[in-house]
Amino acid sequence: MAKSEETPLVDPIDDLFEMAMSDPEAVPVVSRYIRTGKRWDVTHKELNGKVIVIREAKEITTRYGPAMLVQIDVEGLQKSALFGSIVLTDQVKDLGVNLPVLAVIRKPARAYTLSDPTPEEIAAYQKQYRAK
Repeated sequence: MAKSEETPLVDPIDDLFEMAMSDPEAVPVVSRYIRTGKRWDVTHKELNGKVIVIREAKEITTRYGPAMLVQIDVEGLQKSALFGSIVLTDQVKDLGVNLPVLAVIRKPARAYTLSDPTPEEIAAYQKQYRAK
């Protein structure tokens, strides 16, 4: 029986490191394929006074306590939002199966709340949404 010649195995990791040194933009990094780090794009505080469409919600626990991770449309863009306010969290829970809904986050006193948008706010939102 003749000895077969062994070909050295090429380690794809070596290619990744070489690529990372020569062209960092070409390296397939995990953040291009999945969300890393924080799970939301905005918080309820950044949405104060804006018309949003709440599409779906999921209860989560942060280091500060219970919260809601909410999928929204805002200014014609789909985003993930963190609702950390207890009042907002309770309101979203109460919405339940009635999603999607149109709402505005307001802070009339000490707490952020969901409220109905005015006809003017709806018209402005529709204008922005169609422009995107």
